[in-house]
Amino acid sequence: KSDALCCPSGHGNIPSRKRLLRSVSARMRCRRSMPSAFVLPLALAWRTAAASPDAPEGGRGVCGQQPSVGPEQESGRLGASACFSDDETSALLQHTYVQAHESSASRCTAEGGDSYVTGQHVDCCSGLTEILGPCSEGGSRSCFICKPVAACTQANQDNYITGNYIPCCAGLTEQTVPCDGGQRYCHMCMGGGGPAPTPLSPTRRRAPLPPAVSTQTGLSICTKKATLGSSSIWRQDGPHTSNCASRRRTGTRSDGAYSCADQQGNVDSTSIFMDLGSVSNKVGCFIWRSSPTCNFPMKSIARIEFDAEWTGCDNLWMAPLWTFSDPWVAPQGTSGEIDFIEECTVPKVTSNLGCYSVNDAGCQDGDPWGGTSGTSSWPKHLSMTLDTSGNLAVQVCNLDRSGCRQVAKYDGYLGKSYPTSGGRNNAFHFVSDIFNDPPGDASGGWDGCQAARNTNTQCKYAITNLKLTSTSGRPVFSSGSCAALNA
Repeated sequence: KSDALCCPSGHGNIPSRKRLLRSVSARMRCRRSMPSAFVLPLALAWRTAAASPDAPEGGRGVCGQQPSVGPEQESGRLGASACFSDDETSALLQHTYVQAHESSASRCTAEGGDSYVTGQHVDCCSGLTEILGPCSEGGSRSCFICKPVAACTQANQDNYITGNYIPCCAGLTEQTVPCDGGQRYCHMCMGGGGPAPTPLSPTRRRAPLPPAVSTQTGLSICTKKATLGSSSIWRQDGPHTSNCASRRRTGTRSDGAYSCADQQGNVDSTSIFMDLGSVSNKVGCFIWRSSPTCNFPMKSIARIEFDAEWTGCDNLWMAPLWTFSDPWVAPQGTSGEIDFIEECTVPKVTSNLGCYSVNDAGCQDGDPWGGTSGTSSWPKHLSMTLDTSGNLAVQVCNLDRSGCRQVAKYDGYLGKSYPTSGGRNNAFHFVSDIFNDPPGDASGGWDGCQAARNTNTQCKYAITNLKLTSTSGRPVFSSGSCAALNA
């Protein structure tokens, strides 16, 4: 902790090459005695001090001249003694960076540690997950801290405490209750006795939750926004996607998404309202997927219909609603994927059946019926129909079902698509997404749609009244939240 520890005596202000090597070597020995998280900031502090106006001529301080020591230094941190030359500091920085980089590839972050403490991301050790919370040194700064993975949410705790949804433990029920001094609502697991809920501060959540029913949205089909609760058919998808890569390896994101409610506060559990204007960091992979309990066999579907509206979505690869089946088998034109609304190629909004990838005159993708301005101009009603021969057609109408026109078709869709041919009847599910960060490697989707990162987008869209009609006329779903999808 003294200047002599890391500032060997007997050196002049201008070291020779041999003396420089001894100096750096001594500092490396000193560095090995320090916590690794401290070395890089210390080197930067040394460099800053050496460049200060108070430093002696030549850019170096004099060993033994310790600057004033504040409370943090007195508690165990070294003062910024300016006894490094630029060359020495560069050597130390390079050595520290290389060691941190090498160690990050073979080590993991222990419980309670910051996964970015080395300047490089180091995954949490097995059984731990990243949670955004206050840094260990205190203050207002937040860090990604490695915490144990919970199998379920305990009594009087928030379902979204990790930033991802974790269901309540057995015997508890999820309820929407006021939290953070009544300024917002949270999903809390209630029951089982115990003390009153003590929700964590918003700084401990990756995405603060909105009120249960909030203010106007600016879209006519989604009068008010509401929390995506347990009654919603939508869940965060994840954790990764090949066509998009979130920064800091946080995977897919679910912030900015809500359900829609009418003026009386009645929530449409089939709806999804996305508002990037409410998200501070707009770069990332925003993806939602219908609950697995809402999967459906396409061979049993005669009609899928919904209302849609969007604005401010120019120059953004968005797909407010599409459906596909796992496994997805290329090419897109025979994968079964149906993109009801997609901005691709940017900025054209259309319906995409993947006809570009198959040589089939009976497959016709939609013209840019949604325009290129990033707004729907007025609400739309879309419907997809399948007749008894397996022919698929997509129509776009005005909200009152007038002015309908066919915008895409695929003759023999059921017999030509992998999930519904060869004796298969694989389950489909719905997806709603915005891809606003390029993938880490080559991606046909990102490049093919001519997507680009849009850091200032104010895109908002809503899908409401999503309904399915079966070929038999019976309800597609018998009970639960998915029953809201029955026409």
